[in-house]
Amino acid sequence: MRLELCRSHLEILPEGEADLAYIEDTLGLRKAGTQIPLIRLDYAGGRTTLIRLAAGSLHASPPRRRRRQGNTEE
Repeated sequence: MRLELCRSHLEILPEGEADLAYIEDTLGLRKAGTQIPLIRLDYAGGRTTLIRLAAGSLHASPPRRRRRQGNTEE
């Protein structure tokens, strides 16, 4: 699946049947004209700005933090 950021919109381009199934089932985009919102989320006290493509509910949970790999003492 490819994402292309255009001047006025974001395009999701499926590259196979699995991508198309994901778009239809998970994102709920089964018919022409179906829409899902693109939401900007800013988190107070942090440097994080997140743009989320929201399927289903518009629940705005904080972004997941990635664990650092490497120096762990046992």
